Amino acid sequence: MSRLVLSALLGAGLAGCALEPVPGMELKCQMTECACVPTQAMFPVRPGPTSVPVLWKENGDAYCPQDHVLREAPEKK
Repeated sequence: MSRLVLSALLGAGLAGCALEPVPGMELKCQMTECACVPTQAMFPVRPGPTSVPVLWKENGDAYCPQDHVLREAPEKK
């Protein structure tokens, strides 16, 4: 019973965490498919229906709209 309560509290705590930008993703996304995921996403974070397209600066760096962060898209099988 205590494991169930502990698991529920841990899950609720993780769900409320904000995602932080990953350093270097703007360059990595030039060579790898990426997506913009909401910063207030539920865990585990995977690009999906709540993702928005990546935006590009004139110098080729990727970026996201406000309240979104870059994440590597999962490999297509």
